[in-house]
Amino acid sequence: MLNKIKFIITVFLLFISCSSEVNAYRDKEISDLEIEHIRSEAFDYSSFIELDGVDYNTQFKVYKYLDVIPENIIEKFIENKMKIEITNKSLQERFLSNYILSGVYFDKTIHLSSNKDWAEQSLLHEFGHFVDEISYMNKNEFIKIYEREKDNLILNKDKDKSYYLRNVSEYFAQSFEEYLINPERLLLNNPKTYEYIKLCIDQI
Repeated sequence: MLNKIKFIITVFLLFISCSSEVNAYRDKEISDLEIEHIRSEAFDYSSFIELDGVDYNTQFKVYKYLDVIPENIIEKFIENKMKIEITNKSLQERFLSNYILSGVYFDKTIHLSSNKDWAEQSLLHEFGHFVDEISYMNKNEFIKIYEREKDNLILNKDKDKSYYLRNVSEYFAQSFEEYLINPERLLLNNPKTYEYIKLCIDQI
């Protein structure tokens, strides 16, 4: 019985340690973005963001990630009357998914759930789906790139790589996120993917 209690305590402490490590990484990443990406007050983010039970800290982090997205994409997002909804409720239940979801792109809306890790960074992934949808680039060309380079994609250890490789759409969206957050790594391991996404962004 004593050994069982010790085991439970050890697992709990390990969970707390891992959670703290992830949160510390996220805070550092936000800080880095604040330094490296400076945007003028060109957009009123609140005009296309709806909040449902989320705190100011989550809202602030979402704003910082929005600052990373190229302005021409934000302009097109507004032009197309899109919106972002941030909730503290489960998206897995709402969209009847078998996956744990921190973000969903559906019906002209990016849905984010603040009760899952990486909800804010999922914003970039979901914007990737938006870019994929409005891009005029040759989709067949990217399918070939996907088949050739997908296994080379390197992600942070907290990411479930298999989820992002399961189809070309998820691969594009995650590669778009990598292009914005880890461009050097994407260019090194997935050069054709990097080039394609750059062209997609430039032609919007």
